[in-house]
Amino acid sequence: MLSELNDEREKTQVIEQQKQDIMEKTFSVLSTPANIDETALQAIFQEYSGQLEHLAVFSTENIDEDDVIYLEEGPKNFFPIDYSQAEIVIGENGKITETIIPNDYDIGTVAMANDQWIVQYEYQESYLETIENAHQIKHFAPSNWTVFQLPIVFIIITAFILGGWLIQKRITKPVENIVD
Repeated sequence: MLSELNDEREKTQVIEQQKQDIMEKTFSVLSTPANIDETALQAIFQEYSGQLEHLAVFSTENIDEDDVIYLEEGPKNFFPIDYSQAEIVIGENGKITETIIPNDYDIGTVAMANDQWIVQYEYQESYLETIENAHQIKHFAPSNWTVFQLPIVFIIITAFILGGWLIQKRITKPVENIVD
């Protein structure tokens, strides 16, 4: 059980690292404010194409300031920002110009902001179960301490009972000798 839990935690760490990597690569492409490099964004999308549905870039000027401040802390699961406000949306076949209805599953959408841009991407429907599992493991899985807590408590209780029994036996030994 513990090895399975540790394997799941490793998978969760890989997914968290991928979130960070996608954001770092995308923001490095966006470091030049003059133009958004569609080809470079498409290359990032293709690198994670088995997982991503959309990769969108928004200007922070059009987004609520509280959301921008929240998203500057790092990649976060976030309710999708409306794609009609995006500067560019990248999909499997390049730039997407038609209307996109965002997935209303906020764990399946990740966003991050810097002072100029917000990057948002959605995971594919087929990858959402993996993301949900990673989210559950990250936030709700028992710690190693929790796994061993019950056996340790039973050992301590048994030691106290055994210790009390030995002390009681020692105390009653002289009384037994007198009675005999």
